[in-house]
Amino acid sequence: MQRINRISFLFIIIFIILIQPLDFAARGSNDIPSDFCISSQEFQMQKLINDFRIKNRLPAIRLSKSLSYVAYNHTRDLYNHHPDEDFCNLHSWSQSDRWKSCCYTKDPASQSCMNEKPKELTQYSFPGYELIYYESDSLDLQNVMDFWRKNTPTSDFFLNTGSWAKYKWLSLGISIYKGYVSVWVGAGADIEGVPAVCDNKISPDSLSFANPKNQQLLLMQFQQVVFILFPEVIQP
Repeated sequence: MQRINRISFLFIIIFIILIQPLDFAARGSNDIPSDFCISSQEFQMQKLINDFRIKNRLPAIRLSKSLSYVAYNHTRDLYNHHPDEDFCNLHSWSQSDRWKSCCYTKDPASQSCMNEKPKELTQYSFPGYELIYYESDSLDLQNVMDFWRKNTPTSDFFLNTGSWAKYKWLSLGISIYKGYVSVWVGAGADIEGVPAVCDNKISPDSLSFANPKNQQLLLMQFQQVVFILFPEVIQP
């Protein structure tokens, strides 16, 4: 009876841990590299965006590791492979074994070309929406933000007004590369948390239980503790 009670107790504890939104067992090809980080310039871009929102009495959008990684891949793809040819615009993607190639046009049916990229590259399960800017000369981030702020369609995008009024952005990704500025937003929270800044490699989520990697580590530690307490319960 004592052994059964111990086993039941163990199963209850494991169940409580596994119902947390970690889903690390299913993680695989869409994992973000452990050394991925954003530049201080990219961090400054998100600050300009969030300052704009705050001045308009909206909450800041949380920086997203997943969406920043999607943006990172897209700016490199645009610079290296130029999928924006003929009728394809800057939201297009070239052929790759890591994502589906697509030509984004004025046809609404092509929007999935953009929306599905976070799912193809990361564990982020919500549709992604991108705003992209290109300038051949050296970039001035304040000028970029001023351009977006003064144009109604892009201003609506950031402030969830106009055609974007039904959305509530919870995640924000940024990449800046060779004149390209890619901004991604999504209406769902990112379980990967906030990306580290390359200059210091410190992430606000590095000690958070919400980080799936930390959840996996915690589960491993829990299993070790259980084995010490109840060695007869856990058999090889």
